[in-house]
Amino acid sequence: MLAFSENEIIGVINILWYIAGISILIGWFKSGGNKNVGQTISHSLADEDMIAVVLGFLFASFAIAKISGENPGVNNYIGMIVVKIAFCIAALFFVGKRFKAGLVGFGFAGQKIIPTVLQTIKHLFVVLAVMNLVLTATVAIAEKFGFPIQEHAALDQLRNAGPDLKIAMVFAIVVFTPLFEEILFRGILQNYMISSVRRARQTLCSYNKDLGLFVENHVVDSWVGIIITSVLFAIVHADIQHWPALIVLSMGFGYCYQKNRNIWCPILMHALFNGSVVALNLLNVSAGN
Repeated sequence: MLAFSENEIIGVINILWYIAGISILIGWFKSGGNKNVGQTISHSLADEDMIAVVLGFLFASFAIAKISGENPGVNNYIGMIVVKIAFCIAALFFVGKRFKAGLVGFGFAGQKIIPTVLQTIKHLFVVLAVMNLVLTATVAIAEKFGFPIQEHAALDQLRNAGPDLKIAMVFAIVVFTPLFEEILFRGILQNYMISSVRRARQTLCSYNKDLGLFVENHVVDSWVGIIITSVLFAIVHADIQHWPALIVLSMGFGYCYQKNRNIWCPILMHALFNGSVVALNLLNVSAGN
């Protein structure tokens, strides 16, 4: 009877996951996966609005860095959570005046819970398959050229934290970070980028009507905006080795939001992703790995 090691079984499962995820992705787009991606989310965000948002984000990031310190404890994480909540409230108050239909137009419309959760899980299954494939390739390249494999400092701290600190960290990582980042990157920045790309294309179209070099395509505009936002999302996270995987993950968040016009989708996707990473780390600690 053939015997397989745990690593071999995990390897086979990963390969099947990659194949299933990529197959679903290909079939998805062939059957109209881009439908609704080119739709416009009506807003009046201007350049000066984005300057204010970026300054607010930088201030919040500076405050979080100061509060966290070198070895943050429970009170430090509570402080970071308070800063993120304050930023979210200020941002939502701001965007409520810039989006048509206010927060409903932003994507906080009352959605049915079960369909939203199922839609989010479906998106996440596919996105994680592609992301893990990219991450595996990135790690292999890093190892080949002798680069050290980076790990998020918070995960290392989580493994060695006491019960109270673990609870504070889980809330910060799984609940408030997705809310903070998705309101900023998907709700505000992505919408602004898509509109900016669309305006730039329309300007080029007006100058090149006869040549026909630039044709309006709202789906392409949306994807360009999603990609630009995703690159910025990866850069902010600073782990250079993880940038390719983070870009793929962020594109999944952006696609989910743009297609469904529901900000809860990327927030839930982000929370489930962070939660799965946290859970796997805690399970490894329990297993003694």
